[in-house]
Amino acid sequence: MRSITKIGNGGYQLNRSHQTPPTTSDQATSRWSSFGYKEEVTQSLLAEQYGLCAYSEVRPDQLGLGVHIEHIEPKSANPARTFDYSNLVLSALSSDDLKTIDKTAVFGGHAKLSQYDA
Repeated sequence: MRSITKIGNGGYQLNRSHQTPPTTSDQATSRWSSFGYKEEVTQSLLAEQYGLCAYSEVRPDQLGLGVHIEHIEPKSANPARTFDYSNLVLSALSSDDLKTIDKTAVFGGHAKLSQYDA
């Protein structure tokens, strides 16, 4: 995996949400699910990652795959980092992709699930 240099901040709404971070796993999941500015964050991540998946370094768009925003340190392990831009990367495979891909072929952030090894 190559190093990712953070060049942006994810935008106003992400920073605003990070000012009052969730304190529980349930709050983190609920607030992230309803966060309406993921496309803005996705565009920032795409630019700084040169369109590559943070885990596999593939270009999802060239493979006909979608992307999702991945929390490096899972929301369940550290809810306070849910809206922390330095904890976010773009990973291949959207939720729609998961519906059509065999579970044994899943890779990237979806394959790691909630595992985190500091």
